[in-house]
Amino acid sequence: MSRIDGYSLKDAQALVAFRATVWYDPLNIFASWHVTGVVGEHACNFKGVECDRNLYRIKYVDISGCQLRGIVPAVLGNITLAWGFNLSNNEFMGPIPRGFGRMPNLKYLDLSNNLLTGKSICNTLI
Repeated sequence: MSRIDGYSLKDAQALVAFRATVWYDPLNIFASWHVTGVVGEHACNFKGVECDRNLYRIKYVDISGCQLRGIVPAVLGNITLAWGFNLSNNEFMGPIPRGFGRMPNLKYLDLSNNLLTGKSICNTLI
């Protein structure tokens, strides 16, 4: 039986939902970020995404410095096995999503040099 399952599809769908909240992508970073909804799909080939190749689950996302503009949605909190996100040096705006606080494996989160508002959640991750 394949180790690719519904969880890897949920990870991919979370990133696709994130892509939908970005309205400016001048470097076309998100060109590879798409899924059709078939169980077995995964995000391991998405640009800027590192996966556990045994489970096909997202471990780390780095889209820093990509000149992106948009909103960071709470749905990223559904990527439960991820240990890190680097979304720094873009132009993300709006509140810092509470979804990051629900990620049990999150050890690294860089949201610096964006236009985000709200309290820092960093102290809750330690």
